[in-house]
Amino acid sequence: MKDYIFFPLVFCLAVLLVGLALQTSGDSLPTGSVSGADTDYRIIRVDGLDLNRFDAGEDAVRLLARSDTGIVLQVRATGEDFPGSPDAGPHFRLAADLETAFSGRPVRVNVRARSPDIDGAEALEIAYMAGPEGRTRWQRFELTERFSNYAFNFNVPEAQFSQGFDFIGIRPVISDAGTSIEIESLTLVNLSLWRQAAG
Repeated sequence: MKDYIFFPLVFCLAVLLVGLALQTSGDSLPTGSVSGADTDYRIIRVDGLDLNRFDAGEDAVRLLARSDTGIVLQVRATGEDFPGSPDAGPHFRLAADLETAFSGRPVRVNVRARSPDIDGAEALEIAYMAGPEGRTRWQRFELTERFSNYAFNFNVPEAQFSQGFDFIGIRPVISDAGTSIEIESLTLVNLSLWRQAAG
């Protein structure tokens, strides 16, 4: 086979294989609720491709992107305001097994995030919604351009039912300065189990 036929053919084949690989990996991204399966339920960490489980709702867009620290979740507000309830806006939904593990226990919610260089929000808000039993107020944190940890503790009410009604809402604070945030990870620490293990 002549070189002028062989090399373009190999190039086309390589492009096709890379395209198929990207398509396959895109189809296999994790979706749905955050679960504690295969853990001891002390520390639940959502990072990397698992950030794809984030639901942006109707008032934001989300994108998995690669940064200097690895894969991050970019969230940008598209409207002028968000709904008050964490489940109606950008959020992670917790599976029923986490509801059971966290029910009636103190939990630390930690979001590692930053304000991106372009259209970066000045602050973010985080809330924990424990279904019909109760929720936190929106916790506001001022952002910087470097990834930092933003955390609070919440005494999760005793659950009446375990049906996947718990949510962690995370949203940028909308202002003239910007509407975007980048999330590197979400970590949930079951403080009761963590203290027992430490102690």
